[in-house]
Amino acid sequence: MQHLRFLLPCLLILGTTRNIESTAARETIYPYTCGLTQRDLEQTSGCSGKQCERTYSIYIPPEQCDSSASVPNDILPIVFALHCYGCPPSVMMHWSEIALKYNFILVVPKGYKESWNAVSCCGDALEQNIDDVGFYQLIAKDVATMYPFLMPSNANDGMLAYAMGWSNGGFMATHLAKVQSTKVQQNNEVKFRAVAPISGYNPQDIPLQPTPLFMHHSENDNLVSVAGCCTDPTSKRCCCGISDLEHICTPALTFFQQWSKDANKCTGGISISYSRGDDKPINCYTGVNCQANATFCLHEKGGHFNNPSLETAFPMMTDIADFFARDACSINGGRWSSKSKQCVCALSRDGFVNDGKYCLVPPRDLNFFSSFSKKVRMDSFAVVVKLVAFLGALVFLWLLFKNLRRRKGSKVYDPVALNADDVSIENIELNQKKPSYSKRY
Repeated sequence: MQHLRFLLPCLLILGTTRNIESTAARETIYPYTCGLTQRDLEQTSGCSGKQCERTYSIYIPPEQCDSSASVPNDILPIVFALHCYGCPPSVMMHWSEIALKYNFILVVPKGYKESWNAVSCCGDALEQNIDDVGFYQLIAKDVATMYPFLMPSNANDGMLAYAMGWSNGGFMATHLAKVQSTKVQQNNEVKFRAVAPISGYNPQDIPLQPTPLFMHHSENDNLVSVAGCCTDPTSKRCCCGISDLEHICTPALTFFQQWSKDANKCTGGISISYSRGDDKPINCYTGVNCQANATFCLHEKGGHFNNPSLETAFPMMTDIADFFARDACSINGGRWSSKSKQCVCALSRDGFVNDGKYCLVPPRDLNFFSSFSKKVRMDSFAVVVKLVAFLGALVFLWLLFKNLRRRKGSKVYDPVALNADDVSIENIELNQKKPSYSKRY
């Protein structure tokens, strides 16, 4: 059994490999609470006094707290739901049911006196020039501190997030998309990969880089006109001072076309991608040959989607969820199924499949070389060198072991020996050279 000592280096290497693999699994570092939680923040800039007392609610799907889950502390998309002017945040809380179904992290911020400063709209936040962009970055820092596992390892340009907003919230969502496109996001800042404004958009806010857009407006909206600014003297004026924005008035379809062409670089115009002809007709238009998806759905009879509430009046909430989910799933090459609400992970270039519901978690069961290279941050050339050296060591040990066995004598392994101690080398050689014949018929 002495020859087994030559296998010890290999066993030690393999044992080290398994230790490296076991540490690759994501571990719970910070305690946190699933379900709905309210957070109070103190904003330090762009406000004064009571203005700086800000609040937001966050919903974490229950499975995130399940220690027996297949992927502990999964990285999930974060969806910001922005309420309308004069509306409490509770009008967006129905999104918690969607978050549960789609495995989203839901953030519902509270605007200053139920309003957002989106430059052209609306209310007290606009009048007092509240820094709501800064508020969203403050939320991002708080979320990153409380739930650090939500930050993708490859999200160097900011937190992975999406924004859907209604009315004044829609203005704010498009404004956030424009502002973020003018700067480089840091690790602890929010980055909205896509926005979905409903019944509201800021006509000046066309992003400077491709940003997916899923826009909704109704033809008979009397509060935020699809034509732009309610400048028709025979029609009712828009709410919230929007009618005074005649100098920047832009119809919804024109705004969508500008976003498609200038931001998302669509070169093939637009085409009808969806049509519904029941009692509430809807026609959706999508940009062609774009760097990022751009879709505008024109609802014929939706009004402002406030009768009786957004939850019941707006018919495409799950379509917005699918829009966000599809984008998150595609980050690492996954394919989203709207039917099963699942992201099917793709094989990566180095031969592994990512983990998690949106394929955002790096593989946990890595082989030796990929795991070792990730731990010591070796480049690809160094990994190849290690591979060659490792295989060479195995060949050397095998040859050494084979040579030692030969030195002990061949008689033990001779198939013709009945009693190995009575067989000489000469007899073995004769037996091996003895011809054999077979009778053929």
